[in-house]
Amino acid sequence: MTHHLQIVLRDVTPAVVREVAVPSWLRLDQLHDAIQIVMGWLDSHLHQFVVGADLGSGTRYGPPDSEFDDADNERKVTLQQVAAAEGARMTYWYDFGDDWIHDLTVKSVSPSDDAGDVLECLTGSGACPPEDCGGPWRYQELLEILAQPSHPEYAETLDWLDGGWDADRFDIAAVNAQLSELLAFWQRMARARKSAAGKRRSGRTGKR
Repeated sequence: MTHHLQIVLRDVTPAVVREVAVPSWLRLDQLHDAIQIVMGWLDSHLHQFVVGADLGSGTRYGPPDSEFDDADNERKVTLQQVAAAEGARMTYWYDFGDDWIHDLTVKSVSPSDDAGDVLECLTGSGACPPEDCGGPWRYQELLEILAQPSHPEYAETLDWLDGGWDADRFDIAAVNAQLSELLAFWQRMARARKSAAGKRRSGRTGKR
C-alpha cells in the first residue's frame, strides 16, 4: 500500500507545502527521515510525532530516548497503524526550541503497483526555512529584513545566510534523488535482515 501525504509547515509565509507518496509500511522513524528530506531540514534537532486532536492531548511518538518519557517508541509503530485512511491527520514537531510544527494529512491510500514501493515527492512549494533561524515568527522577521537593504540588520542577516535567500525555491529533482537513495538503503537493509534471519534458521536446522 502507498500513502499520499500532504505536509504543511504551520505559521509560515510564503507557504511551505509538500505532497509525497510513501510506503504504508514505513515506521515513524523512517517517515521522519523522509520528512527531513522533502522539507529540507538537516536533522540536527529532536522531533516527535503527535497523533490525535492536538499537540497537547494526542498520542506522542519519538525516538527511544530517556528524554521522551511521555512518548511511545516511534520505531515500533507504522504509518498504516496510526493513519490508516484518507483524511487521517497527525503532527510532526521538529526542533523543540524553534518549534517547527508540520501538519500531515493523508490525501489517499492506494495499492502499490507492480513497480513496487514508491517514495517520491509529488509536488512542493516554498523553501524550507534556515535551521536555527528562531522559528516561524523570527523567520518572518528575517524575510522582512531581506526585503529592506537599508535595514540595519540587512548585512549581518545576509552574511548569516551565506549571501542570499530565496523563500520560493524548491528543487523537487534534488529531493527525489535523495529519496531514491533513502529507499534503496531501506531495501538493502531489509534484504540483509532477511538473509541474516535465513542463516540463523539454517543454523538451527543443521544442529538438529
